[in-house]
Amino acid sequence: MLPLSYGSIFTCCVFSSLLILYLVFILSRESTVLRSGTSILYIGCLVAIIRLFFPCNFSFTYNVASEKVLPAIFYIFNMEILHIPIRNIFFTATTLVAFFRLFFYFQKMYRYRKMIRRLKPIDDFNIQKILSKILAENNCKKQVEVFHIPDIGTPSIAGLIHPVIFLPRINYSDEELHYILKHEMNHYFHHDLWTGFLCEIIICVYWWNPICYLLRRQIKNISEYFNDQHLTKYMKETEKLSYMESLLRESTTKSPAVCLPTLHFQEGNLSCLEQRFHLIINPKQIRQSKAIQLLHTLVILSVLLISVLFVFEPSSIDKETQNTTFAEPTKQNTFFIKRSDQQYDMYVDQKKVGYLDSLEGFSGYKVYFNKKEAKQHETFN
Repeated sequence: MLPLSYGSIFTCCVFSSLLILYLVFILSRESTVLRSGTSILYIGCLVAIIRLFFPCNFSFTYNVASEKVLPAIFYIFNMEILHIPIRNIFFTATTLVAFFRLFFYFQKMYRYRKMIRRLKPIDDFNIQKILSKILAENNCKKQVEVFHIPDIGTPSIAGLIHPVIFLPRINYSDEELHYILKHEMNHYFHHDLWTGFLCEIIICVYWWNPICYLLRRQIKNISEYFNDQHLTKYMKETEKLSYMESLLRESTTKSPAVCLPTLHFQEGNLSCLEQRFHLIINPKQIRQSKAIQLLHTLVILSVLLISVLFVFEPSSIDKETQNTTFAEPTKQNTFFIKRSDQQYDMYVDQKKVGYLDSLEGFSGYKVYFNKKEAKQHETFN
């Protein structure tokens, strides 16, 4: 990988944003979600996250000159406020805010870990029995603890490596506990917590890009759709109704008072819940289409490949480059002035570009013995 450039960051953000908007468009229609399947949508979100983590040039990247858009944007960024380029102000501000957001996010994670250590696990035979059965079905040997926590309104799971489940102080039936615990553990089995964690890091760094907040919402929605699909795939209609009743019951509880790095049994608003119900009920009515899945796969791969293979850079030359670049020396645009130390100052297009120890290779070029003589024949700075 090669160093970052403004063009590489711009290209990465634009194409990742386009991919996220494409996924949002797919999720806006239930029939499209059913035909596409949640797996391909989940992969699309993961591709966007991975691309945003590496906004750099690669050895095989081809630079594409932008004639209008980027030069206009970079012109604004090269303007100065109190003799400070706007690009420096923007870069410094975004970096500082990103640093503080990362600091506070990890501080929240640390406080969450301290809170867990102070809690006492629930000692309930039914909960342990149901949880043990779920772990055995998935060949999971992890020790999962369940806690009651007052500041949370709905069941949730947390922990990237060592999962823990939080339950509000509500009396659940055995059937509800089975749905809740299986739902939460599926988030762990599908690595949804890791995906959410990476998404939060992306938002901390790209806090200034509103599309990244859409990414977080879509990640949560797709993880819930995928989880519901996996859980209800072999359920009978009566079992599906019971599962949806559990979701509906949790939707009436209050949101958690404390923001924790968790995934909740009932995630999202009522509109999201309504769509989840439709996706649970309708899978047999609308079958997945391999053609549509292939189309989405091609779009996702195309956006990824274009963003990696091509980087858009402004075609105009900035002031710093202009001041350090000169045209090819010719006998018409070049002359030399001899210095007192027997060296020669070289001028190209009336601008001094350096000096030479000898004029070897410049036979026939104009040479003046001092500046006074040169000014009689040339105009230069």
